[in-house]
Amino acid sequence: MRPKFWLRSGGLLVLAGLLAGCSKVPTGSVGIWENRFTGYISKHPAGQGLHLTLSDYLLPVDTTQTMAEVTGMHPRDEHGVQMKDVAVVVQYSLIPSSYGQDWCMSIC
Repeated sequence: MRPKFWLRSGGLLVLAGLLAGCSKVPTGSVGIWENRFTGYISKHPAGQGLHLTLSDYLLPVDTTQTMAEVTGMHPRDEHGVQMKDVAVVVQYSLIPSSYGQDWCMSIC
């Protein structure tokens, strides 16, 4: 009975160790790989799902369409009259296939 106990306990420890080294990239996102030791950022993004991350960090980046509201603007028209109630909403989305290259160009 003792060997079975140790075998089960060892199996659970191995399973817990593997799951601790996993990262999830949610739907609508891509993952950017960064090495934990060297800081190297990979140019190839990770797709959606679970990934084994024993020696890397996986930074999830949202690629869905995002809206950002700009407030506190008081622009002037061509005659120099200041406008009071101006609402600007910027809509953007990221292209997942080129994101790893753009990320590395801005950081590396």
